[in-house]
Amino acid sequence: MTKRHETLLLYIIFMFMYISNFFSYILQFQEYKTALIAIRFICFFLSFFVLLKSTVLIKRSWLIKLLLFCSVCVLNLVLTQNLFYFDIMSVIIFSLLLSFFSKEPKELVVFMLAGIIMALFIFVSALALNGKIESKSFEMASSYGFSVKHSLGFLNPNIISMLLLSIITLLYVYKKSFLFFISTIVFLALSLWLGSRTYMLASLLSLMMIPFIGKLYKFRFFVLLYLLLPLVLYGILYTNKLTIITDLLNYALSGRLTLISEYISTTSHMGLLFGGINFEKVDMAYFNLIFAFGVFGYLLFIFLVFTSFKKLNEIQLYMLFVILFVMMFENVISFNCILMAVLLSDIFARYGIKLNVVTMGEKMPRSSS
Repeated sequence: MTKRHETLLLYIIFMFMYISNFFSYILQFQEYKTALIAIRFICFFLSFFVLLKSTVLIKRSWLIKLLLFCSVCVLNLVLTQNLFYFDIMSVIIFSLLLSFFSKEPKELVVFMLAGIIMALFIFVSALALNGKIESKSFEMASSYGFSVKHSLGFLNPNIISMLLLSIITLLYVYKKSFLFFISTIVFLALSLWLGSRTYMLASLLSLMMIPFIGKLYKFRFFVLLYLLLPLVLYGILYTNKLTIITDLLNYALSGRLTLISEYISTTSHMGLLFGGINFEKVDMAYFNLIFAFGVFGYLLFIFLVFTSFKKLNEIQLYMLFVILFVMMFENVISFNCILMAVLLSDIFARYGIKLNVVTMGEKMPRSSS
């Protein structure tokens, strides 16, 4: 496969994955849900085809680790039929494919995808507001004083907020500072309208961290404590102690702990330690990781994050901080989160793969060491 054909195929795969995800998760048209999920599975297998035919060298040690991890996810996916495992594999494969691009083409791909999704969002919003689309997905009550939250009519506006936050943060990452500050102001106003409190706070955090860029690695101990909080909360919910505190937290988190408590109460000791339990995805991403891979798996995740401070540059740490903050409140472990995909692709490009330097159309051997 030539580099030109490989790039074209990647463009097509990315577009189909995002467009199918857009209609599946934002509009939630139940009658088309199966077909939309099927499209993502097809794109996922096409991604493997690109990997097999790629002109990019992938380090054998990284490839073995990725295959082992994906095998664990596939096994759990078959046993539990939980699409969370598919989401994890999707973001890994998507990030790996995104890492095939050098900086400028990758920037183009990212913003092109965002533009397509935003155009679709605006188009469908216009149809909904003019009564051209009727679906239960457009019946949404306002909450927490955000009286205009239901005006767009979407069941979950946080997904579009996640896309907007990713793009705005990447504007700073790609050194478009003026656009970053202007977009942040607009996004904060839009967040008030949509009621996306998590992304509003994350946007403020992205602003407040800027003066500390160059010193972010010094906050690694506080990040460690932050990542341990879900385990502490898990222990409190598991033992059913300190109910006054958990009730207050549950109210502040819009009832997120109610479903989490139900899953914890039915979890076996093996499920507690190693995961693989039957659960529906919850909003708090850290608990999804604990349910999926157990306490041991989550501790491994903390170890990987903590050790990454020695390897990531300050801009990458900046992206990591924003992602880790949002993960406490929203499930962003998905290729929906472009910011996560870009960060992982940077890591893959730096440590896991070697971009070819051949001219357009030439072939390169796939073997690697």
